[in-house]
Order: sequence, then C-alpha cells, then structure tokens
Amino acid sequence: MSQLALGILVALPVGFGLSWLADAMLQLDVPDIADVGWFLSLSVLSFFLMISAVLSWTGIRGIVLFVLLLFFGTPLLALPEEFMNGFYRDWIHSWLPMRFLVDGLRELFFFGGGISWNGATVALSGIAVVSLVVLLLSIYKPSAATKKQGVGVSR
Repeated sequence: MSQLALGILVALPVGFGLSWLADAMLQLDVPDIADVGWFLSLSVLSFFLMISAVLSWTGIRGIVLFVLLLFFGTPLLALPEEFMNGFYRDWIHSWLPMRFLVDGLRELFFFGGGISWNGATVALSGIAVVSLVVLLLSIYKPSAATKKQGVGVSR
C-alpha cells in the first residue's frame, strides 16, 4: 500500500507539472492543462505500478524487459501505424504499453478529446488495476530467506 501511496504522491505533481511546463515554459498550445495533467498523472501512475509489479516478482532482472521495450519501442511511438512494416506493427507496436500514452496525448492535443473514458484512458486504467493486483499478490510470494530456512515448505 505504501508503493501505491508513493505512486499517487509522485504521479500528481509529475502529470500536472509536465503539462504546466509544456504550456508555460515551452509555449506549446496545450488545449486544456487540467485534462492533460490528469491524463499524464494516470499514465505515470499506471507505468509506476506496472514497473513495481514486475520488479516485485522478478527482482532487478525484470528491468531488462523495460530496457528492451524502450530500446525497440521508443522510435516507433512517433510513427503512424501506416508507416510501419507488418512485423513492427503487429509484434512490437501492438505490445507497447507506452503507445496508450502517445495515443491519448495525440487525441487530447489534435482531436479535441477530453480525459473522458476514451480508449487510451481505459487501457491505462486497466494497466493500473491489473498491476496493482499483481503487486498486492506479490506479498504472498515466498522470500529467499524463507526458502533457505525451509519455513513453509512441506516435506
């Protein structure tokens, strides 16, 4: 629960801070700072929970998964799907959780959508809920010290 509280505590200032920074300092035409702030906060929280859930089950070895996702996925996020070949569109881009962030921001900035329950908001909320459940289930994962001592192991 402390990780959830920490995630919320970090997500809100980051989401609203980034939207204010883009509007005030970078002079981007942000249509609605509140909508963009809430969407970015939801995105930060869902990615924080997803990374925390994976790391709680796999340990530091799980960071390799996110490094590979960033390495192969980041260049694809700026491209429209029509410009990608079939392999990248079907096997890489469709599995990237970051694409929901880009799709949601694209809809907020260019298509006049709000933070209402659009596809990206539903997907990011789903990622957050599933990640929170997986993170809470990691409490029941036996620790390495428990395995060494043989506590809880039936013989």
